[in-house]
Order: sequence, then C-alpha cells, then structure tokens
Amino acid sequence: RIEPVGAGGPTPALPDIAPGTYVFDPAAWGVPTNGTDSVATTNGFQAAIDHAAGLGLGTFEVPAGTYLIGIERNADYTGGIELPERFALALDDGAVLRQATHDRWNSCVVGVTRSTDVIIRGGTIVGDRDTHVFTPRPSDGAVDHDEGHLICIWTGSARVLVDDVRLVDATGDGILLVGQTGPGSFVSDITIRGSEFDRNRRQGISIVGGVRVLIDDNEIHHTGGAAPQFGINVESLIYRSEDITIRRNHFHHNAGGDVVNTDGRNVLIEDNRFEEGAGNSNLDAPIVFWRLADQTIRRNTIEVRNGGVNGRVGIIGYAGRFEGTRPNSTLNWIYENECDGCGFFVYDTAGFRILGNTFRDGFIILRDVDDVLLVGNEVTHPDVCFAYRLRNVHGQAGGNSNGGRPVPLPMIPGVPWTSCWEE
Repeated sequence: RIEPVGAGGPTPALPDIAPGTYVFDPAAWGVPTNGTDSVATTNGFQAAIDHAAGLGLGTFEVPAGTYLIGIERNADYTGGIELPERFALALDDGAVLRQATHDRWNSCVVGVTRSTDVIIRGGTIVGDRDTHVFTPRPSDGAVDHDEGHLICIWTGSARVLVDDVRLVDATGDGILLVGQTGPGSFVSDITIRGSEFDRNRRQGISIVGGVRVLIDDNEIHHTGGAAPQFGINVESLIYRSEDITIRRNHFHHNAGGDVVNTDGRNVLIEDNRFEEGAGNSNLDAPIVFWRLADQTIRRNTIEVRNGGVNGRVGIIGYAGRFEGTRPNSTLNWIYENECDGCGFFVYDTAGFRILGNTFRDGFIILRDVDDVLLVGNEVTHPDVCFAYRLRNVHGQAGGNSNGGRPVPLPMIPGVPWTSCWEE
C-alpha cells in the first residue's frame, strides 16, 4: 500500500527562550494574590513582565496564588497580559490566572501578539463563563459573546509552545490561533501539548490560520454552549491553515463533536481516542470534514453510543456549498481506525483511500463519490445490505467483509457503482 506522503507536515520548531530567570514577587509590583483588583493585577503583572524582558531574562516564574486579569480596552474588548519575544511564562502548579467578570464581546487573558519564541507552561487559566455579563453588542445587538478566549496566539506570531496548562471556562475558546494580518496570513510553528481543556463554550482550540501546528497528548472535554462546540475546529476563513497534526489526544463530552476540518490542508489526525462520554451525545460526529479539506485519519479509536443528527456516525465528510468537481485534488486517507458502534459516511466529493478500518456495529456509506479505493475494511452489522451502502461511486474495492464474511463490491474504474441503495 502506498502511504500518504508527508502527512501532517514537518514538526513545528520549538521556541528559543532567552537565558536567565526572573522570580515574580507579587507584593513588590502591587499585585494581590487573592483574586481581587483586576486593574492593579493586570498592570502590575505586565510591568513586571516588561521589566524582566528589559533585563534580558527569558523565564518568568509565577508563584502560587489567584490573579484576577482583565482591563476593558474598548467597547468590544477586555485585554489581559501580553508576552514578549523569547519569553517563558512559567506558572506554579498552584497559580491561577482568572478572567475578571466583564461584559465585552472579545477578551484574552494571555496574548501572544506579533511575538516569536514564547512558552506558556503550567498553572491554570480560568475564564468568566459562569459570571460573564452577556450585554447586547453596540454594533448589532447580538449577545453571543463567543470571542472570549484564554490564550490568543495571533497576528503573525511564531514558535509558541503551550505546555501542561489547564484551560477552563472560556466564553469562547481555550486557545485561539488566528493569522489576522490579511488574506492568507497565519501563525506558525505552534505546539500545544500535555494540557487540559474543560468547559470552554465555543471550542477547546480554534485554528483560524495556522501553519505547522502540533496538538499532542491533551485532554479536551465538556466543550459546549456556543456553536460549533467542537474540541478542535480548523476553519481558516480568509487565512491559511495547513500542516497540522492532531495526535494522541483524548476527546470526550464535547457537545458538537471532537475535530472538524472545514478547509485545512494536510491535516493529520492519528492515535487519538474519541468518546461521546457517558450521558452525552455529539450533535454532529466525533470527526467531521468538509469538501475543501484534505487529511489523513489513521489509527484512531472512536466510540459512539447515542449518535447525532446523522445517526451513529464516527467519521463524516460533508459536501458543503460546492457543486461539480471537488476544488481540492489532494487525496484523503482514512485507514486502520477502530470505530465501536459507529460508521463512516461521505458524499458529493472525490479522492478517498479507505483502507483496513474496523466498524463494529457500523457501516460504510458512500454517495456520489469519485476516485475511491475501498480495501480491507471489516464491518460488523446485522443487515448485510446496510453494512456497505454505495450510490454512484467510482473506484475500486476488494477484501472487504461484514462479520468476517467477504462482501464483493465489483466496482470497475470509470463506471458508477450502486449497491444496496434505496431512496
């Protein structure tokens, strides 16, 4: 079998931090450690950070305590602290940066803006989800307030590491990556690892323009409250997203689903564990992609018990608003995944290699799909016909089975094939 070439792209470069350490003394900078006075805390914190950076020191150690962060900057935005270049914010395990309650649409507790070589490590960052004041936005009266984020990495920033941080209760995202410097822009060489994302309203992580991004060994769970409510959302808008690896994460109890790739290029989703979670169902599906996207989805374990609007689907590919030829000629590789209680469904698209997957109590449904290689898949479903449902599919198939029994799908390249399909 020919493997995909360069799946996920190169490993992101890690930050180069300046030598030396500054131990933050809150009292010396007028910063309370009991979660009060956000203005004094934010200003004192920022002054100490700028002082340490001015001395050429790269690591800023923050002792245990609760630090209330947030100053209203304008009618729409509440700002927090900003990190300079070649700088590491090192939070003690007992250090909590807490977003001050506010009524602005947008906010960021920790910002990395036009900055390179930055580390955010340790501690907890908490949003104001439970106390936020959802006032109507002056421009249009909307009250979504889904742009309240805990960490914002934006405006061309590069070589940023988020490591072993707990990110909870954002009104928007735990982490937002966004290009923000015009069409096609992006942040680059971003690594997010060993962290926990819990109870964030919109997303655990949003990638809105990111190149060479690694999301590795995190727990992302209980996302919900503001659409689309996914663990990770790749949706570039006018920006550029490609060479993204999502690896070894544990997803559970996310309301919308776990990973959605709207338009990311060369996205690798591998060795993750996806669960709806007890008492929960995904509105959509654990893994979702759209027609502009291309990805390799391999060696994941997926468990579905309740299912969403499309039934018990573990992996689904949507057509989107495009008609005619798929506007991305790169192949999609989906292989060696184990889906327990769920199936695979894709329609109105092209370019798939679906190989060696196991769908227990599941199915494979393809509708109006060109250039398919369907080989070596094992489905277990009591209805032989429903196990493999194909309509107007072009490609080749072989070695597929249901309950251990071969299922012949004698497709001929260039000739549409329909099997077990009833309107």
